[in-house]
Order: sequence, then structure tokens, then C-alpha cells
Amino acid sequence: MIPSPFGPPESLGWSFCGGQRPRKENSIPVGKDAAPESIGQRLARLRKSKGLTQDELATILGVTQPLVSSYERSELRLHGETIILLTQVLGVTADALLGLAGESREPQTAWTRRLAKKAREIEKLSKRDQDALMRTIDAYLSKAS
Repeated sequence: MIPSPFGPPESLGWSFCGGQRPRKENSIPVGKDAAPESIGQRLARLRKSKGLTQDELATILGVTQPLVSSYERSELRLHGETIILLTQVLGVTADALLGLAGESREPQTAWTRRLAKKAREIEKLSKRDQDALMRTIDAYLSKAS
């Protein structure tokens, strides 16, 4: 075995558990006194906060739903290009996705998740229909002000 120029894995904060993949010891906890959130759990939480199903995320990524499920159960590691796509789709940094930094956005409510889903559907409409819908929304909002 070739020695690592960074020293033993333990010196980097990684521990090896019975032949399983390494687990970072200083992962960010989810709540007070909570166990660290895995990358898969974080992926599932971020996907849900965007109002996406596993099937919808799989379609966006160009993979199958069972593959997304395997990512979320931490059975498979995320490929670098997949991480890049996920950061774009989920609107977070790679550091936030991997648990290396806090997330940049406030948690979404059920209302904002529904609204985000509708926005994705509206993007599929023709430009003319999108403009008509925006005029209608603007009219409602101007009445509320």
C-alpha cells in the first residue's frame, strides 16, 4: 500500500467502521444533540425542501429514480459531476451539500415549495402564456398593496 502524503486517514478526521466507507467525524449536526446528518440524508432534505420527488430529481439529473434513492440512503457515493448538477438544481453550494458549511438559504415552507414547483411548470409554457400569467399575477399583487 502506498502511504498517503497527508498522513494516516485518522489524522484527517476520518474513521473507518468495519469495512464501511469512511465517515467524517466532524459532520454538522442537524439539531441540538443530534447525530451528524449524512450526505444522503442532507440530499433528501434539500430535495424535499425544493418540492422535488426522487423521480423528478432523477429526470433532471438524467439518471433513474432507484439511483437517487441509493444516493439518499448513502449506498452510493456522489460523482463530482453529479455534485455540480445537484448544487445547481438544489440552489446550494457544494460545501453545503457535503456538510462542510452551512446552507445559504432559509428553510422553505410548504407554500414556497408549492410555488417553486408551479414555477417549474410555468417555465414549460410558451413565452406568450408566461407573459400573460405574469400580468395576471402583477394585477393581483397591485390590488394587495
